[in-house]
Amino acid sequence: MHTGVLISYLYTYFFTIIFCIMFQIGFYFKAQKKISIRHFLWVYVFLFYLSLVYKMTQIATVWDIRRYETLIRASEINLIPFASEGITTYVLNILLFMPLGFLLPTIWPQFRTIKKTVCTGFLFSLAIELGQLLNHRITDIDDLLMNTLGAILGYLLYRALFKMIDKRNDIKHDNNSSLGIKYEAIFYLVCSFVGMMLIYYPALFRRMI
Repeated sequence: MHTGVLISYLYTYFFTIIFCIMFQIGFYFKAQKKISIRHFLWVYVFLFYLSLVYKMTQIATVWDIRRYETLIRASEINLIPFASEGITTYVLNILLFMPLGFLLPTIWPQFRTIKKTVCTGFLFSLAIELGQLLNHRITDIDDLLMNTLGAILGYLLYRALFKMIDKRNDIKHDNNSSLGIKYEAIFYLVCSFVGMMLIYYPALFRRMI
C-alpha cells in the first residue's frame, strides 16, 4: 500500500478512537469485573471497522460548515427510494454495513437480538447521512435503506455461523464475556462519531503530505 494512503487511514483511525480511549479510561477501571484481552482486541477491531466506514463515506465535519452559503442544499438530498443509478451503489452500501451487523452481536450479548442490531445500524447510517448535509455529498435514502439491509444480512450471517459452531462444539455463548457497561457499543459509536465530526480535519492531512 502507498505510504500516503496508509498514513491517511491511520490519521482517520486516530480521530475515531481518541474519544473512545477517554471513555475507556473513565469506565474500564470502574468495571465490575476484569476485562478479558479477547474482548479488548475485539473492541479495537470494531473501532478499526468504524474508521473504515468514516473513511469510505467521507464523513462530514464541523469544518465543512463554512464551505457553503446555505446549510441545507435541496439538490444534494434524495428522498425517493430506489432512485440511484447502477446496482453497484446498492451492493457497496450493503457490504459496508454487513460487518456492523456481524460484529455487534459477536462482541456484545446485548445485541444478540435482531431488533437492537438493526435499529443500531439504521440510526448509525442515519447519523452519517444527516451529517452529509454539511459537505458536498448526497444525503440519500437509498444509502440508508441499503446500509440497514446490510446490518440485517450481517446479523443473519452471525446467527448462521455461530449456530453451526454451537452445533459442532456443543457450546453456548458466554453472555458474561463483556463489560458490565450495558451499552458499551453505543458509547463507542457515539464517541467515534463525535471525534470525527468535531476534531477530524482532512485539510490538515493534505497539507502534511
